[in-house]
Amino acid sequence: MKDTRTASSSNIGKTIKSLRLRKGWKQNDIATRLSISIAAYSKIEAGITIVNLSRLTEIADVLDVTLQFILSSDKETMDLKNQDKINNLREEIALKEEEYMKLQQTAINLYEELKIKQNFHIRNAG
Repeated sequence: MKDTRTASSSNIGKTIKSLRLRKGWKQNDIATRLSISIAAYSKIEAGITIVNLSRLTEIADVLDVTLQFILSSDKETMDLKNQDKINNLREEIALKEEEYMKLQQTAINLYEELKIKQNFHIRNAG
């Protein structure tokens, strides 16, 4: 039989993680705001640590949500999972845009280098 406290902690952890990602924060960002270690915070998200009401209230305040929202059922979490997917896609797009900018700069540099070499050959040919 499954331990309901563990299942509950796991669901709460997933909700907290989704809310953190929705804000675009890393674990370090929220751990710092809560004045706890990244390892301790990671255990909260993973559902390893059973969080007391006081800490949950702190987390809710940091994430700008109600305690009730964090403790609510999976219906709201479905929306958060979709938001997670959107955030992941945004991160992928940002990385691709960065790659594109680097490639574009490389192309410009190669073009400039080619122009210099062509001008050099024209001057030396004449």
